[in-house]
Amino acid sequence: MNSWKGQTFARRKQTVKENPFLQKFEEVIEQGGVGLVSSDESEYEDGTSGPIRYVVRPPRWRALEWTAFWQIVDAVSAMMKRAFGSTRGALPRVRDHLGNTFSKSLKFVHGLPYNLYNQEWLLRASNAGLHVQPGPTHFELSHHPNILS
Repeated sequence: MNSWKGQTFARRKQTVKENPFLQKFEEVIEQGGVGLVSSDESEYEDGTSGPIRYVVRPPRWRALEWTAFWQIVDAVSAMMKRAFGSTRGALPRVRDHLGNTFSKSLKFVHGLPYNLYNQEWLLRASNAGLHVQPGPTHFELSHHPNILS
């Protein structure tokens, strides 16, 4: 996985695998694959120079809870990296979550539990004849309250 999305997915997947509070999410993350990762676009503060800001562009099909979930995973990843003194690779980059900007991609992941889809998008997709095939189960995206402690 050489793309930024692929590398981000691999790092997040590894974090979930290594953290006992997150391990219950392994299967659904494996099922969704790299398609669960948002697109980021870099934007310069003043248009020409300065620190780069990365604006999160989540896919329209994905439930908003996934964005919050990935923020937790990224925070845990950074904490684990600092705690274990890993010197390889950079910390997860700082990303702005504007809440009103989405990826332009029309691709989506098939067969996830129904509540992992944006419910408005799912209704429109069904009416448009797209074969999303959401699973019948509800997947709980909650995590242990002390995960960041």
